Amino acid sequence: MNRTLDEQRAARVEEARRQVYTQFLMAFNETLNLLKPSNPQSARRSGLEKVNALYSLVDLEGPEDVRAAASAMREALLDVAELLDDYHRDSAAAYDWELERCAAARRVFLSTTHAVLHGGA
Repeated sequence: MNRTLDEQRAARVEEARRQVYTQFLMAFNETLNLLKPSNPQSARRSGLEKVNALYSLVDLEGPEDVRAAASAMREALLDVAELLDDYHRDSAAAYDWELERCAAARRVFLSTTHAVLHGGA
């Protein structure tokens, strides 16, 4: 009986973790799509606030390798947003580089969360 309860508890914890990771990834993707010079700064800021709030949940869920991957994603988004605050034609190459950094950080997060969720970390 206790084993079944422990298994159920572990499954609930795993599902909660999966939901937090998914919500963070969705907010990241939505915000990344907003981080364009043509979008209003208020929309970009709103997306960043959502990412920051969900990052706090990822930070609580852990483990450390997922925290680090999520942190890299968040920092990459913040760097893109900072570039957009002072965007002009000369910063287009830096903007493209920062977008690629976001994509790379997303790939690391996906790989890390997959390992945690399916590898039992």
